[in-house]
Amino acid sequence: MLSDLILTPSAAIVVRIFLHEDIRKTGSGNSGATNAFRIRFYLPVKVLAAIVGITALLGHLFSLFIGGKGGKGMATGAGFFSALYPLLFPACLAVFLPLLALSRRMSVASIAAAVSLPFLYLIFLSFNGERAEWHLVALSFLVPVLIIVKHRKNIARLLDGKEKPLF
Repeated sequence: MLSDLILTPSAAIVVRIFLHEDIRKTGSGNSGATNAFRIRFYLPVKVLAAIVGITALLGHLFSLFIGGKGGKGMATGAGFFSALYPLLFPACLAVFLPLLALSRRMSVASIAAAVSLPFLYLIFLSFNGERAEWHLVALSFLVPVLIIVKHRKNIARLLDGKEKPLF
């Protein structure tokens, strides 16, 4: 049932999905962070961090505590992607700030920064000679899609010329 899932500790959910085990029967038998840490070597740290990040983003976008409604995801998305690949934050900010100043509309700056995310990530990988990690590439495309979906009313107002400026 959905109510059982809502009340289940996230460590138990992650271990069940990725390891097909019951965390209460692994390690110390506790479903807390320490036991989850002990068994996380099964997953690469960046994969686990990506799972935690996308879970936080989805929880923010579609909060179960306020009827499935939530924010637009910019701050949460920026925060978790910055933790995974720190160079992306200043690069996305370099897209966000000028557009905010020029358009005076948070939605324009937010959507543009989100859309730039996967391209900036791939550019950084290329320039730094790094190998792309499939889960991060996938997330770099998924996060903007989620952010655009959450901005659909703002987009409609922009197209109608009715989106209010921030300042």
